[in-house]
Parts: sequence; C-alpha cells; structure tokens
Amino acid sequence: MVTATASSAPGRGDDDVDEPSYIDYETFLSPDFTPASFANSLVVATNNPNDSPLDLSTPLSRVLFDAQELDSRIDLLTTRSAVPLLQHTQTQTRASKHIVAELDAQIRSLNDSYKQLEREVIDKHAEADEVRQVALRLWETLRLGRSVGRCLQLGRQLEVQHAEIGGPGAKEDHGALLRCSYTILSLREVLESKAQGEEGYGLNRVDAVRSLQDNVIVPIERSVRETAERFVREFSAPTSMTFSQGEEARAKMESALATLYLLSPTLGVKPDRWTPRLLLQSLETYIRSALQMSITSLSRSLGQLPSLDRVLAEVTAKCQNIVSIELVLESTKPPVHPLLPASSTQKQSSLIQPLLTYLETGSLASYFWRTMAGSLATRVQDIVGRGGVVARTLKTNKNNVGDAIRHAVIKGCQPPSALLGGKGKGKTADVNWDREVAVMVGSVVNNLGSSLPRMVQHINDSNSRLVSAVRVQLPLGAVLDALSVRGQREGSAGSVSVPQLVGEGRVVAIYARGHVYVLSDPAAYAAMPPHEGLVHPKEYDIKDSNIELIGSDIDHRVKHNSAATEPAWSDGAVGQAPGLRVWRIEEFQVVPWPRERYGEFYDGDSYIVLFSYKVGKDADAAKLGHDIFFWLGAHTTQDEAGTSAYKTVELDEFLRGAATQHREIRRGGVRSGFRHIEEGAPKETVRTLLRVFKANGGIVVHEVEPAWRSLDDGDVFVLDTGDKIWVWQGRGCSPMEKAKAAQVVHDMTLAKHIDVEVVAQAESRSRRVVDLLGGDDETPRDGFKQQRPVAAASARSGGASDGGHPRKLFRLSDASGQLSFDLVKDGGRISKGDLDGNDVFLLDDAGRAIWVWEGQGASRAEKAKWLSVAQAYIRHVEGELDDAHLMPLAKVIEGNESRAFMKAIEAH
Repeated sequence: MVTATASSAPGRGDDDVDEPSYIDYETFLSPDFTPASFANSLVVATNNPNDSPLDLSTPLSRVLFDAQELDSRIDLLTTRSAVPLLQHTQTQTRASKHIVAELDAQIRSLNDSYKQLEREVIDKHAEADEVRQVALRLWETLRLGRSVGRCLQLGRQLEVQHAEIGGPGAKEDHGALLRCSYTILSLREVLESKAQGEEGYGLNRVDAVRSLQDNVIVPIERSVRETAERFVREFSAPTSMTFSQGEEARAKMESALATLYLLSPTLGVKPDRWTPRLLLQSLETYIRSALQMSITSLSRSLGQLPSLDRVLAEVTAKCQNIVSIELVLESTKPPVHPLLPASSTQKQSSLIQPLLTYLETGSLASYFWRTMAGSLATRVQDIVGRGGVVARTLKTNKNNVGDAIRHAVIKGCQPPSALLGGKGKGKTADVNWDREVAVMVGSVVNNLGSSLPRMVQHINDSNSRLVSAVRVQLPLGAVLDALSVRGQREGSAGSVSVPQLVGEGRVVAIYARGHVYVLSDPAAYAAMPPHEGLVHPKEYDIKDSNIELIGSDIDHRVKHNSAATEPAWSDGAVGQAPGLRVWRIEEFQVVPWPRERYGEFYDGDSYIVLFSYKVGKDADAAKLGHDIFFWLGAHTTQDEAGTSAYKTVELDEFLRGAATQHREIRRGGVRSGFRHIEEGAPKETVRTLLRVFKANGGIVVHEVEPAWRSLDDGDVFVLDTGDKIWVWQGRGCSPMEKAKAAQVVHDMTLAKHIDVEVVAQAESRSRRVVDLLGGDDETPRDGFKQQRPVAAASARSGGASDGGHPRKLFRLSDASGQLSFDLVKDGGRISKGDLDGNDVFLLDDAGRAIWVWEGQGASRAEKAKWLSVAQAYIRHVEGELDDAHLMPLAKVIEGNESRAFMKAIEAH
C-alpha cells in the first residue's frame, strides 16, 4: 500500500511544504529491505492465494508507477534547489574576487619591496662578493708573484755563487760551496712549503718555477754535491805538506763536509731521526775505497815481499789521510741548518759523532786497521794453504813482516804535523794504538804458524808437575793458533791454569777435549822416533782446525756485523719490504744497478739480485721471504765471480740466513779482468727468445736460440727484440702455456716498459715473428718442430729427463766421523720426508736445477762444505749433460724453504 507523505525540502522554511509523494520512503530506507522480499509483498498484496494463475501485471504496474514518481520527484527537487545554489555560488564568487583584489594589492606591494631590496642589498652584495673574490685573487697573485720573484732571485744568486766555485782547471773557491748550499736550502724552504697558505703554495703550477728547477736548481745542486764529494774523494794530507798547505786542505775539507751535511735530504724525515746521509755516505765510500785498495795491494805484496815496504808506505799514507779527516771532523762544529730545529743539532758538538755512530766504532783509525785485519787474515790463510815458495818465504820472514806492519800501524795513526798546528790537537793524536798493532800483526803472523816446539806432552794426572817447560815470548793467542786450538778452560778436573809464568818466559798449558797439553823440550822431541812418547797424537778433525768456529753463533755475528758495513745494503731499505733490488760487481765493489735498466745484463759481468716477497696469507702479519741470485755472465772474470759469491753469502748473513741462494750463469761488461765494454759504446741489438711449454706436470720457461728453427707448433714463444715484446702462440699450445707466457711478459714489462703484441700462428701477422728470427720468403709458415731442451723437460715417469737424467737425492754428512757424500735416492718419488734436519742434502732436479737443503742441526763442517760439494757434483754431471755448468744452483735452509724448492721436492 502506497501512502502519500510530505517532507520539507532542504533549506526551506516550515511554511514551504513539498507536494505529497506516493512513495513509501521508510520501506526503501529500512535496513531489512531486499528487492526479493519487496517484490513478494507486492504479489501477495495484489493476488488471492487461492487463485491458480497469478496476476503479475498489477504489481509490475506498481513498480513502474513508483519509478515514474521517483523520477518526477528528483526532477522537482533539482529544479527547485538549483536557483538557491546558483545564488549562493554567485555570492561566494563575489566574496572571493574581493579577497583576491585585496591580496593583489598586497602582493604588488611585496614585489615592489623585494625589487627595492634586490636593488639596494642583493645586487650590491653580489658586487661586493665579486670585489672580494677579485681582492683574494689579487692577493694570491701578489703572494705567488713574491714567491716566484724570490725563487728567481735566489736562482740568479745561485748561478752567480756556482760560477764562483770555478772548476778543476781553474782556481776553485771552496767557500762558494757553502754559500751555494745555504741558497739551495732557502729554495728548498720555499719550494717544499706546498700546503695552502704557505709560501710555496701553487709554485708547482708556474712554468717559470718549473723551468728554474729543471734547468738551474737541480743541475747546480747536483754539481755542488759532486764537487763536495770530489773534494772528499781527493783529500790527501801528506807528511811533507807545509802549514799553509795544511790550512788550505783543512778549509777545503771543512767546506766540503759542511756542504754535504747541509744538502742531506730532510723532506719526510723527522728532525730527531735526521742524519747527514750524504756526508756519511761520502766518508764511508772514502774509507772503504782506501780499505779495499789497501787490502788488495797488501795481500799481493805478502806474496811478493820485496814490494812490502812500498805497499806499507802507501797503506800508511791512506791511514794518515783518514786520521786527518778525523781531526778535521773533530774540530768542525755542525753548521746551523735552517730547515731543522736547533734542538736537533745542538746535541752534536762536532761532525765526527754521527760518523762514529754510523760506523759503530770509537775511532776511524781503529776502524781502518781492524777492518783490514779481518779481511787480511783470510787472505794470509789462503797463501799458507796453497803452500809453495811464497808461503815458505813468508813464514821465514814473518818476524820482519810483523815488525814492518807494527811500524806502519803506529806511523799511520799519526796525523801530519801541519794539521796538528791548526785548530787544536784533537784526541786522535794522543790515543794508544797497541790494540790495533796487535790485531794487524796477529792477522798476518798468527796465521803463518808458530816457531814454537811441535812436541806436545799429554798430562792426565791433575797432580803432575810441569816438566821440561819451554819459555816462549809469543802471546797466548799465537800459541793457541799454533796448536790449532780455539779456546781454553781453567779450573776443570785435570786442568792446568793457562798460562803460568816461570821467570821471564811463559809455560803454556792448554786444556782441550778433556786433556791438558804442555809444550815440552824441543831437544827431546828431536831425539825421539816418530810418535814415541806422545800419549795423545794430534787428531785431524774440525775441532782442531782453523774452521772450528765456522757456522757458530760467533761466526754468524761476525759475518753479520761485516755485512752491515756494506753500503750497498745498509741503506735501511734492503730486506725490509717486498720488491726487487739489483747490484753489479764493479772493481770488486757492489754498485746498485739503475732501476730503469733492470732486466738488462752484460754477459761479461756478475750481478747480485735480491727478490723479497711476503710469505703467508695475512698481508699485515706475513713475514718476508728472500731469494738471492748471483748472476754470472758466461764471460765474467774469476775475480768478479768470486766477489759476487762472497757478497751473496754476506747478503744472506745480513738477512739473518733466511734467504734462498741461487747461482745463475749466462752468456761486454765493466772493466775488471780481461773483458771490457765501454758504457758509452753503442748497444748491440740482442734478441731473447723464451720457450714456454708443459713438462712434468708444470709449465717451464726456457731460453732458446733466437732463430726460427727454435719454434714449435705446440708451444708458446716470447721474443724480446729490445724495443718490443712479441708473443707467438703455436697452433697446438695449451691455455696454461698461454697464461704462463702472459705472466712472463707482465714481469718483463714491469722492468722495461715497452710495447707487447700477441699473435697466433694462424694469423698472417705471425709471419713478422718468423722474419725477426731470421726467416725469409722460403721459410715455412707452419709445421715447426723442435725438440725440447734436455735440462728443462722431464719424463712423465720416474722423474727422468728426456735425456735419461733422473732425479737424485744426496746426503752430505759427517755422522760417521768423516765427511761423506752419499746417494740416498736415484729416481723414483722424492719428498720432504726424505730429508733429515741433522744433515745437508743435495737434490738434482733432473737437470733442471741443483738444490741444496741445509738442516737446522747440520754440523759446521757440513755447512762449510756445501758449496764446494755442489760445484764438484756439477762438474761430475757435465759428463752426462753438456750444459750442466749452466744449471741453476740454489741453497735453502730448513724452515725458510722457498716456494720453488717445495715445488721441486714434491714433484712427481
């Protein structure tokens, strides 16, 4: 049932009543309303339940009527409400326009105010900022201009001062050296102050300053330094010099020393750690040069005694020069250093203090004679060991030789009187030199044997009395050397105190190996048959020889201290960080090889190469491993080879014995012997061809003849022509060979910095490599076949090489009482378990290399003989392998084995 309802239209008053509506809004707005229930109610309301056909037209008409009514209602409400809504909108629009009009006025006012502010403040601030920037740049330009002006002024001043020095052919003003030094320091002070705000900030960007540095400062500084070093090198103070000559020599030397002191580098060094490095190096070079020449000439004169007096006079003069330098150093105060705080130099009263500290000595004369004695002793032993007329003559005249050396030492320690009359006498002139005399005389006389009676009586009873004692005037050290006994004990059971004085002579009793020996009457010895009456004849073992201390802690300490005096590796950097160092033997001296020439060797010279690397995975905590190579050119002289071998052992001692030693032989050079190549001579183009191939489970790099016939289709070849590196990859080469060749080329380019080109055999470009190796138009493009090197390739089983040479392991041992060299394994599997830490072992790695492994518990004799045994073995192997003398020889120590040795010992 639809009923008419009335409702108020929204926004109208109570007197404005809507027209009646026939829609039941409550029904439709009820929460329970559903279309199905509403339709069902309409059908029930318009039909009788008992009627069989339902009348649906009536309820449908009702629904249509409601829809029409609702549509009319919506139209009515919309039309009636539109006018008020439009009126309301119009009112709001007018209000908004009024507000916008008010805001526009205020915005215009704000815009006008901002424009005025911009004109009066912002624009003027920008102009002021530009002025400020211009002022700052002008100030920087002014400051930079002043710095440039000061540098140019100092540079001009330096040129004038340098011109005052003169040259070797003109009158030299040595005082100009000091003036140049202070000018150079002033330039350093400016140029090294590179931080912002400092005087030298920005100077490195000025072309004029860079040109000044390259063309004036650096060359003049080098010239001043070299001139000062030349003054030191040429210093001489002969005894015949006059007082005026002495004063001139002193003044010249003082200027040179002060110059080297001032020019020593200061950049990057803390003031309290600074040392006058140039001064110390120059003086050490002077002293060591004098030592080397003195040792060489004196050793030669001991074999030619008529020349001994002349040589001793020359040695005396050299020592007097060194003593004179010490006097000059004692009387010279360190000059004021403008780049160092005064507190760092005030603690040094003279220039002698840093040198004595650097050399670890109390006197230069003492250092000269003691160092000479240490080197001379071994040379005298060599003369005696060779025997012959020279040794007999030297022994016969040893007393005269000893007296001559004694007088030479005493005279050499006395400075010229011309220098003593100058600036004070100095402490050097008043020192007692008895110790130096004893050391020098002992280094020669004590190694010539003794004229003491050779008869030795053995006393077992501690209560026995000393009978038939001989009085001897030689010191105890000479007696000990004569009996080849190094050491003495007192207070032990059965011992007799050493020595006991009888009258003016000495009775010598020596306790050795649990027994007491007394020198007996020589007359009784002459009347006895051989060995009669000798309770304990002499035993010839190492404990009674002059090598008893070899390999001992004392021996290593002595060698380490000797090595520490070598300038080549006492610069504080050798063995301290990973890297590569190379030295060449020149005139018996170890000279650093220029880094830009690494990889370039003369086959007439000898070289020492040190390669340091980190061992372990932790980069921070990893220790350093060292490989030392003494590289012998095929035409090197015997003296250079000996020097390199000796210096290699010395370098190993300097590194505390932790290095692996290698001997490499190669096929020019520096003058020392018979072969000589001038440094300025044009270099011959040398081509090097390396063959990279697989052998015995590993990759081998072997140098072959640089000819096209050396090529092989199955391998990789690296050709170094000097200005370019070529990599030739054969058709059948493996990826491992290519990778190894790339590693080799990388190492070569690090040293030579040249171009690299990689070509495959199938490429037409590979023909260029064949041409460089001597090929022509008739040379084939492929089908290269060349047998692999015997010493480098090895068989796949048994560890034998292609030439039938097997891997072998030998033992060097004196466990039986005699030194023996025995074969442990011949072929088969060899591992580290076959080694014994109490002996020395030699591994022949199938002709590839000779390895010597030294156990920690090896005896002194074993350690002393490893090199001679290895060299003898190589000579023996030459019967099987023609190139055995070219095999690398290396020694490792237990606990410090190199990676290469571990790879060789564990190879299958």
